[in-house]
Amino acid sequence: MGTLAEGETLRIRVVARGRSALRPTIRIVEPGGDDFVPPSAVGKAGRLLVVEPIVVPTTGRWTVRVAGDARTEGAYELKFEIEPPRRQKVPVRRLGGGAPVMATHKVAAVDGSTLSLTLASSGTGAPVAVRSITGPSGDPIPVAAGVGITSHGRTIVRGVPLTAGTGEYAVEVGIAGGEAVYFLKLSVSPPPRPRGTIALGEKEPYLVPRAEPVAGASGSVVRLAGAHLAGGPPRARVFFGDVAATVAAASATGAALDVVAPPGVDGAIVGVTVQNPDGQAVSRSGYFRYESEAPLALVAIEPAAAVLQQGAARKFTITMNRRAPPLGAVVALSATGAIGTMPTSVTVAPGELRAGFELVAPLAPSTGRIVASYATSVAAEVTIVPPAALASLTPSPVQLMEGATQRFTVNLEAPAPPSGLDVLLGATGAIGTLPGWVHIPGNAMSAEFEFTAVSVRAAG
Repeated sequence: MGTLAEGETLRIRVVARGRSALRPTIRIVEPGGDDFVPPSAVGKAGRLLVVEPIVVPTTGRWTVRVAGDARTEGAYELKFEIEPPRRQKVPVRRLGGGAPVMATHKVAAVDGSTLSLTLASSGTGAPVAVRSITGPSGDPIPVAAGVGITSHGRTIVRGVPLTAGTGEYAVEVGIAGGEAVYFLKLSVSPPPRPRGTIALGEKEPYLVPRAEPVAGASGSVVRLAGAHLAGGPPRARVFFGDVAATVAAASATGAALDVVAPPGVDGAIVGVTVQNPDGQAVSRSGYFRYESEAPLALVAIEPAAAVLQQGAARKFTITMNRRAPPLGAVVALSATGAIGTMPTSVTVAPGELRAGFELVAPLAPSTGRIVASYATSVAAEVTIVPPAALASLTPSPVQLMEGATQRFTVNLEAPAPPSGLDVLLGATGAIGTLPGWVHIPGNAMSAEFEFTAVSVRAAG
């Protein structure tokens, strides 16, 4: 669903739509990965579920999972309301005169919130001043703008942006000398949340469970395997704990995302969340473990298996575990079997994660493998088969709504060779997204793939 701050109040209402047979149930997943069934009121013969207001106890990413009781299915509407936390009031405190001259007060906030406070004080050391505001990682937050002293000795701070991440922010107050007593009010305004109605896709994202966490260093490339992971545009958002990660690449089939691990502490184990553009998300607790940066090495070659027709060309891509150094990285290439011609090496450019090269198949059937080596080795199995003529691509022609998905079928004139056949796919006119290849199984006459139209009018 999204990131919530401690003290916010969450309200949830779900109702079956129209003639839907769904009798909804709800489970809530906490930032640590534990889930629970919230107290709820049921109405309309089980078609309506209203969750009792939840005061958020922990700042982080919260997820709401909707299911059907007794395996019922159907359409539903889900409504969220989030109320900001109540203003935090700090009882009268004393500074100086035997007590410390500084004090720190903490407040939980979602990244992008704003902070306001009123600080009233009296005594020989008054007025008590705001010395600093720091983020969850200790980063200073500028507070000069919006600070003023009233004629009654009050310090007022209005609308300070909290942009150093999600977590606890620290407000330090103090005096230069003497004694003072003060009274403090703190209030946090969360960032704007999405409003309106969003249509959810039929397929929610999924991450493959793991017995042990994926290990990697900050800045390393991590492959997340699963299903229905939006490759975009727009792409899914990925979070390690509450920290956003950068999506470097995505599988056209939605089966994988390559992400750059955000900064983290060695030894820390964090959960991973993938949130598709429509808001549907999957969270796995304890999914990634931070380790010291590993030596630069190869982690993948794509495709890992390919079937080419005689004389055809195919592009392969290698991926490193982290970005190449300033001078780049030269990866050695070799082949077993008479599978065609290709370069003897490929260079991953400075700062890049991957590089590509092309294999041109020979004019005779054969089998073999490509081996790429740099500290570690990765291999791709290659099969060269006799030509097979394409018969048609159906349906054709096709008219689609913007953003809609269409399933196409590639048909052959004769059955594919026993090892199958890879068919190159492409599109003109910037009309949408589709996989680069589709594999027709051995002895089959056809294979299907999905095309997703762009969100504007186009033709191609």
